[in-house]
Amino acid sequence: MKKVILRIIALVILMIALAIGILLSQGYALPGQSEQLHYEKDWYLQIDEGQKEKVTLPFSYTYGGEVYRLSTRLSYSPDSTAAPYAFIDNHHAYFKVYVDGREIYHYTAEDTPSVSKSPGNAYSMIPLPRDCSGKELVVEFYPTLKVNVEYWMEDIIFADYASFMRLQFFDWLPQNIIMILYFFIGALMITSSLAIIKDKESRRLWYIGLFAILFGIYSASENRFNLYMIANPYLMYLANFIVFAAFPLPLLMFFRESVSKTYKKFYSVIVGAGVLNLVIQMILHFGGILDLREMLPATHICDLGGIIVIFYTFMKTPEDTAKRKRRTLLSIVPIAAGMGMDLVTHYTHVIEAASNTLYTQVGILLFLAMGAGSMIKTVLNSYKENLKNRYYKTMAYQDGLTGLYNRAAFQEEQMRIDGCREKYPNVICVCVDINNLKQINDDNGHLIGDQVICRVSTYLSDTFSTHGKVFRIGGDEFVVFVYDLDIPKLVQLLHAMGERVKTDNQTKTPPAIFAVGYDRLRPDEKMEVCVKRADDRMYELKKKQKNKSR
Repeated sequence: MKKVILRIIALVILMIALAIGILLSQGYALPGQSEQLHYEKDWYLQIDEGQKEKVTLPFSYTYGGEVYRLSTRLSYSPDSTAAPYAFIDNHHAYFKVYVDGREIYHYTAEDTPSVSKSPGNAYSMIPLPRDCSGKELVVEFYPTLKVNVEYWMEDIIFADYASFMRLQFFDWLPQNIIMILYFFIGALMITSSLAIIKDKESRRLWYIGLFAILFGIYSASENRFNLYMIANPYLMYLANFIVFAAFPLPLLMFFRESVSKTYKKFYSVIVGAGVLNLVIQMILHFGGILDLREMLPATHICDLGGIIVIFYTFMKTPEDTAKRKRRTLLSIVPIAAGMGMDLVTHYTHVIEAASNTLYTQVGILLFLAMGAGSMIKTVLNSYKENLKNRYYKTMAYQDGLTGLYNRAAFQEEQMRIDGCREKYPNVICVCVDINNLKQINDDNGHLIGDQVICRVSTYLSDTFSTHGKVFRIGGDEFVVFVYDLDIPKLVQLLHAMGERVKTDNQTKTPPAIFAVGYDRLRPDEKMEVCVKRADDRMYELKKKQKNKSR
C-alpha cells in the first residue's frame, strides 16, 4: 500500500512538473523588471456630483451613491510591439471606461441576463488605444447591491496580454497547483469507487471524490488566472455561487456513512437544509428577486451547521475503533479552521489573504491528503474481498473437471427461468448422457474416463455456449439450456456436432458416444417438467443405440 501511495505522489509531482515545463517552454517566464506592467499612482474618485478626492488603489467602499467616477491622467506608454490593455477587477458593479471622453468599453446590465441583479466579480480586459499616454482615463461604475456589502476595487494594471497573464499565473501558482490536485484526487477516488462492487466504502469514496471535483470547480471559479480568460464573467459568477452552495453536500454524505443510525437524522436535516438553500437561491436569483451575493450568509450558516453536526455526531457515536474516530475528527479540523479563518477574512478583513477562500482550500487539501490514503487502502481491501467472494461464487457454480456450470448452477438457472418467464420466451432443453462410461472406467481407468467426459463437454460447449448455458449435472450427465434457437436450427447444430464426433472417434480411443434428447419449454410449464421430457427422449435414443450396437 505504501508503494501505491508513493507512486501516486510521484505521478502528481510529475504531472505538475510537466505542466510547468510546458508553460515555460511556451514563454511563460516569471515576471520580472523587464515585463511591461504599469501602475498609475494618481487616482481621483468622484461620487455622483460631489468633489473629486484622491484615492489609492486598491480601495474598498460601501454603497453611498449611484455613480462613481475613478479617473487618472495616463502616464502609461505601451510598447510598440504589443497591444495595450487595462485590466480591471471590479466587484458587483457595472462600469464603463472612457479615454478623453470617448467610451471604449462597457459592461452593463444589458450584457448580463435580465434575471441578474449583479455582474458579480467582473474581471475585464479593456483594449486601449496605442496613443493613450497623456490622455484622461475614466472608469465610471455603478454599484448594484444596495445593501451592507463591502465593495472592492483592485489596482488597475496596464500591460500587454502575455505579461499580465504570466503575472496572474505565477501570483496564483499555489491555487493553481491546489486546483489541479483537487481534480486529480477527485478523479482518482471516483474512478476507484466505480471500479469496485458497490458497498459502504465505495460510496464513501464516491462522495469524497465528488466533493473534491466540486471544490476544484469552485477553486477554478475563484482563480483570477482563469477568470480573465473567460469571455462571459456572469457564467463564472453563477458557477461560483452554485458550486459553493453545493459542494458541502457530498462531504456531509461522506460523514453520514460513518456515524451510527441514531445520528443519521442530523445529516438528513442539514443536507435537506443545504439542498433547500440551493433551490431557494436559484428561484430567487432567476426570479430576479435577490442576488446570489445577497444570499451568501445563508450558505455560510449551512456550512457552519454542517461542521457542527459532523463534530457533534462523531463525538457522540460509539465506535468500534477509537483510532478511526480520532482520525476522522482530526481530518475535519483543517476544514473547520480554514473555513473559520476565511469567514473572518470575508466579514472583517482582519486577516489579509490573496483570496477569501485560500485557507479553506488549504484545509480541504489537508483533509483529502489525510483521508485519501486511508480510504483508498480500505477500498482496496474491500476490492480484494469482493474478488475473493467472486472467486468463491464462481467455484461454487463451476464443475471442477470440465469448467462447465455444475448442478447447483443448473438448479439456480431453473428457478431463474421459472421466476421470470417473460425474459425466457424460447427455451429449449437438451439432455446428454455418455454411453458406457462405467465400462470405459473399468477397462481403461478413471483418468481415461475423465478424458472422455472432457471431450464431450468440449463438443457441447463449442456448439452451444454462444446460444445458452451448458451444465454437467452428474458423472456422465449434461444439460444444455438454449435461449435463442428454434428447433430446425438446433437440429442443424446437433447434426454438425455429430459429424465432428464421428471424425474424432476414428482417431481417438476410446470413442466418445453419447445420446441426446431435447424439447421446448411450453407456456405455463415448470422447467423441471421440460427437463424430464427431454431426459426421457434422451433415454429412448440411448436404448436404441444400445440395441443397435448388439
